[in-house]
Amino acid sequence: TAASTATPGTYTITVNSISGGATRTTTITITIPTPNFYLSASPPMLTIPKASSGTASVTITSVNGFNSPVTLSASSIPGVSTSFTPNPQTPPSGGSATSTLTVAVSSAASTGTYTLTVTGTSGATTRTTTITLKVADFTLTSSQPSVTLNNGTFGSVGITATSLGGFNSPISFSVSGTPANVGVSFSLNPVTPPPNGAPTTIMNIFVGASATPNTTHVLTVTGTSGTLTHNTTITLNIPPAPSTPDFTLTASPSAIRLPIGENATSTITVTSINDFNEAVSLSASTISGVSATFTPASVTPAAGSAASSVLTLTVGTGATPGVHTLTVTGRNDSL
Repeated sequence: TAASTATPGTYTITVNSISGGATRTTTITITIPTPNFYLSASPPMLTIPKASSGTASVTITSVNGFNSPVTLSASSIPGVSTSFTPNPQTPPSGGSATSTLTVAVSSAASTGTYTLTVTGTSGATTRTTTITLKVADFTLTSSQPSVTLNNGTFGSVGITATSLGGFNSPISFSVSGTPANVGVSFSLNPVTPPPNGAPTTIMNIFVGASATPNTTHVLTVTGTSGTLTHNTTITLNIPPAPSTPDFTLTASPSAIRLPIGENATSTITVTSINDFNEAVSLSASTISGVSATFTPASVTPAAGSAASSVLTLTVGTGATPGVHTLTVTGRNDSL
């Protein structure tokens, strides 16, 4: 039996057997192994988003009765800090002990896959184990940089969240910069991208009838996951309110000197405004002893153009001499 204080090494024991005058010998080789330890990590891979942290368990396992303190350290990765609790850690002889490794990834770290080497040191003895570290992130992009919507209408824009470095945590969306009487909603909120995937949520924009026309607004869409945030912007254009189609009436000539018993004509022109192109019925006010007829009685101007009717006035013998005002009216039922 080797005592705990025995020095590790290989020894030869010679066994002698004596009987009468005869002596016989044999040898036995005994090896007392050096106490040792090894390291293991669980899980062997960590995926940590920027501006977040994660943990792994580092186990120190005693070999050949090892039970000395082991100091733990980790290799350096830019933008990544590590700590162990407790440190150092001492495993019981023939058993194991665990230290918790905390890995903190700053927002300045670069997205990618790294090998984090954990080293355990006890005197002159060092042992290592490795953990694969994935620094994860996401980006936001919009399907179009701007959208133009009239009052009382709605439109939609796709917002894509792209996973980087295996990112797969929920992302919640919010919008700032929306003006009064403009509403925004998302078809999916939050969204969780699969590792290295790129799901899309639909951002619906409704411009109310009372929203201010002829204005431009920058809508900032923010995606938030824990303490990690990213933005994308969309320019919302609300154009001037569309003009209502209409028409005007003119008479040429607009003044007529007409003796009793005679007639004269004036051209009535219907001019389209804002692409008006519907039928206009013409009529005239009543003057005693004066008859008025239109040829034709209804005209339809082409959009952006004009149409005419000839007004014929006849003064009968019963008309009263003097200056009279004749009012010509054009009527369209949709106005």
